[in-house]
Amino acid sequence: MGSDRARISYDEKQQYRSVVMQQGRVTLEADWNEAQQIAGEETREHALDFVGPAGTPDDGYAVTFPAGLPAFDFQVGAGTMYVGGERVALAAPLQYSVQSEWLDNAIDPAFKPLPGKAPGNEYIGLLLREQEISAVEDSDLKDVALGGPDTAQRTRLIQHVERIATSGTDCPSALAETTKDWAAAGLIFDPATMRLNSTASLFVDFPTAGGPITPCDPAAQSGYLGADNQLIRVQISSVDSVTGAVKLLWGFDDASFLYRVDVMDPQTLHLQSAPVDAEHQPQAGQAVEILMSAAKLSNGEYVAAPSGFVETLAASSYDPAKQILTLPAALPAVYGDGNASHAHPPRVFLRAWKQELGFTAGTALPLGDTGLTVTLQTSSSTPFRVGDYWMFAVRPGTPQQVYPERYHAGFQPPEGPREWFCPLAVIQWTGNTGSVLDNCRNGFDNLLTLTRRKTGGCCTVNVNPSDLGPTQTLQTILNKFSGSPAVTVCLMPGEYDLPGPLNLTSEHSNYTIEACSGGVLIRAADSTDRAFLQGLIVLNAANNVTIRGIDFQLPLPVLGDTTLASSGVSQIAPVVVSIGLRPVGCTGFTVENCKFHFSRTSGAGLVSTGILAGGDCVGLRLEDNQFAAPALSSRISALSLEFNNTQVSSLSAGFMLFPSTVSKDVPLNSVVRSGAAAQVVPAFLDSAIFRHNTFNGVAFATFVYADCGRVELESNTVRNCTNGFWFLTLPSMAFADNIQDISVAPGVSAKASNLQAALFTAVGHPAAQMAGAVLRGYPLPNGFDLSSAIPVTVQKVASTVKDATLAQNSFDQLLSVTPEALTLAEAKTKAVRLSTLESTLAAHPLPAVATTGLDVASLNQSYNVIEKQAFAQPVSRTVPVGLQFRDDEVNTLVSGSTSGLSLLVWILSSDDKSALSSTGGTYIGANGNLPVVLIAGLSRCSFTGNMVLNEASGISSNKQIPPSLWLFPLGVKSSITGATVAAAAVTGNVFRGRPVLPARNLNPKPPAPMDTWEFFNSES
Repeated sequence: MGSDRARISYDEKQQYRSVVMQQGRVTLEADWNEAQQIAGEETREHALDFVGPAGTPDDGYAVTFPAGLPAFDFQVGAGTMYVGGERVALAAPLQYSVQSEWLDNAIDPAFKPLPGKAPGNEYIGLLLREQEISAVEDSDLKDVALGGPDTAQRTRLIQHVERIATSGTDCPSALAETTKDWAAAGLIFDPATMRLNSTASLFVDFPTAGGPITPCDPAAQSGYLGADNQLIRVQISSVDSVTGAVKLLWGFDDASFLYRVDVMDPQTLHLQSAPVDAEHQPQAGQAVEILMSAAKLSNGEYVAAPSGFVETLAASSYDPAKQILTLPAALPAVYGDGNASHAHPPRVFLRAWKQELGFTAGTALPLGDTGLTVTLQTSSSTPFRVGDYWMFAVRPGTPQQVYPERYHAGFQPPEGPREWFCPLAVIQWTGNTGSVLDNCRNGFDNLLTLTRRKTGGCCTVNVNPSDLGPTQTLQTILNKFSGSPAVTVCLMPGEYDLPGPLNLTSEHSNYTIEACSGGVLIRAADSTDRAFLQGLIVLNAANNVTIRGIDFQLPLPVLGDTTLASSGVSQIAPVVVSIGLRPVGCTGFTVENCKFHFSRTSGAGLVSTGILAGGDCVGLRLEDNQFAAPALSSRISALSLEFNNTQVSSLSAGFMLFPSTVSKDVPLNSVVRSGAAAQVVPAFLDSAIFRHNTFNGVAFATFVYADCGRVELESNTVRNCTNGFWFLTLPSMAFADNIQDISVAPGVSAKASNLQAALFTAVGHPAAQMAGAVLRGYPLPNGFDLSSAIPVTVQKVASTVKDATLAQNSFDQLLSVTPEALTLAEAKTKAVRLSTLESTLAAHPLPAVATTGLDVASLNQSYNVIEKQAFAQPVSRTVPVGLQFRDDEVNTLVSGSTSGLSLLVWILSSDDKSALSSTGGTYIGANGNLPVVLIAGLSRCSFTGNMVLNEASGISSNKQIPPSLWLFPLGVKSSITGATVAAAAVTGNVFRGRPVLPARNLNPKPPAPMDTWEFFNSES
């Protein structure tokens, strides 16, 4: 409540550091108050400098969902939090629906009752409001020795844990959305101080006095007309949500007169103490404000709410003998009705004002007969906020001055209430179960903890190899900090032999594991231990994890006959699956400056990858990493692209992302039967960056079989690899075998057969088939959340008409913008089936890759059937495909081996917003049949300033020119001309080899040779 002050003298702009008392001078309470404010604000600024905007030193205010709470309720843990330099604490956990400092929630629109059904995502935050506490509220502030008069008041921070509906899934997006809502409600959030500042302001003026009525009358003077020194308080009391009408309260003595009252009935109040004198008794025309209890203090007393129900008194409303006040209208039911058996607030208060007045923003409003006017406004016409208040002093000795003087110099922001907001978490609900999507709290350590560390710095913990043993492992160290807002584990130089994989879950989100001084190698203590089938580090829904500066020696566990029992594989070959990092369902995964060492093996098939991702992979960053495999000489035959070569002994890749099929009754080592049940977890890559990475000696730099959003590749280097960057969207691999079923116009059959052969050769490559057979059904980490999986009950094994139609429609769009198609006038009846033409492949060329006991062809056929049903309806994604390649160097020349594709992008989609751009890249290969770069299925494509060089030799005798870039964008009907066009630009490139480019379909058509894209490029 307001305090009975003389004036406000503190002004932060003056930058005073202390108040100095002088001998023989009068000391006022304003001096004491200013001294306290100077010291308090300096302490707050120091805390801001030391801690930052918000942080907890003891993991305080953690949002959890313990058993036993009502549906959709949650708990905030005990501990300490610094917010904007202010320190608050909870001695015990706080339950949202039962907050001892939000007893007035029934009249507070910010409070959200527990919902009856699962809400969407919610933003949980801590709101702090500064409030003065009087002796009327807390009777312990009185000293009985004084016989009744009160002394000094106190200030306190009232804590509210709020839940705010949000569409955001992380803290930054939720804060951005909430900040916009605050701005629309008249509040500006300052992230540097965590303050919520009102947009309202007030200006005090004195109306110009009129002239004398007669020459004998004295000239009237403008200014304050009162006889007493006063501190006037002005406060916004109500804002009509329908009409927008706004009212304010104003009163003398800082509206500090507060009374405890008993509600006798809804219109009758009993004042528990008498006013100090007759002048301060409730009078006709005076406004009174009835207040609920807002917070319960530890001593059992109650703090009054900052605002409440306002009434203007009629004549004879107050009986001083009985201290009974009769209200003109009944109180709302939440204030009580005098019936002790009914629920009512624990305590009710009455606050005395002078008047309640309606006002218009920007228009001066007289304050009674004081001679003063106030003008209120908000920036950008935002609403006024109930509870905003201003305090200014006036003196009869200086009637034309206001204190502080700034109130008469210009519009001033409110003195209060001062409020701060601290984000705690973004949560979601699955059924009645809540979970934390993102932890918004920042943790920090005290100086003693920092000093005790071995090397200090920003590390949460430093680890030496010598620190580890049977009872203390890297896993146990990571688990000590589970649930912490941010953890940095610094590894000292040395070799770390893991007894088992490091498992990071959502409790390990926001972890950083880094080599503090370089020279760190992580490997399996037993490289063949099947425990490492998921990799050296497994991340299961662990978000915002960073791995930095570490070398990984990939393990060599054997995928045996019982490993995939949960996926339905009853027998499987001795295939070694060697994985470094295994992120599944992770957001914000970063790998920087790491090196992946691929291991050798013999006598079994080997599938090895530095990083094998699964599920949604959003916010991936791979920067400055090296993926180095052993020399390719021992694997050349296995990586050959010849169809008659069916042997695969090894497959390796830097980064791979595949969907996952999970089933217990689908025999994936044979053709899947009708009626079998499975679940498919889609794969998605979005907001991903591959930058400054080096890939050396692997079969694929990247092999992504997933839906894609925005993916950027920049300044990567690929050397001594048979293939570069492959991006195949779902479910292109599953529908590859239907390409043989399509029919095309004879005039485009040559282009169609070339495209068919290229796609078949790529997807049918033994290495690609091996990857599909092993990884499309690879088991997910234990405990993975399958709620997003697509259930499938196999209905039909054979290819359906719908399968053929999808492949047909895809080819129709790809071929519709070839130069040949735009000049054809052939009837649809003349279409010919590709498989009947001698120039095309008559049958699916996918070989039965021979690895002892592993039926690769049947496995892939089974996955094809399941994926076709799972993705019959495309998975809804919020962003279209957007691939960007900048300054990448991809060289697939390998001594003694045929090059594959330096860049393969195949989008099986009709999305007219999908896009690809490649700028400044160098793509080099050597293959007489395959292009160096093949891009198919995108609706928008820019290929500018690249070099595409096919270095294949020995082909001059048959006068065939090897292919370079093959670009088949989707044909899209122009909304302007109605013609089928390709939104593509191919300019400034250097080609060695024959490019296949779309038509340059412009209206009007440019003259030859500018009517083709070839004119805008160089060919050697």
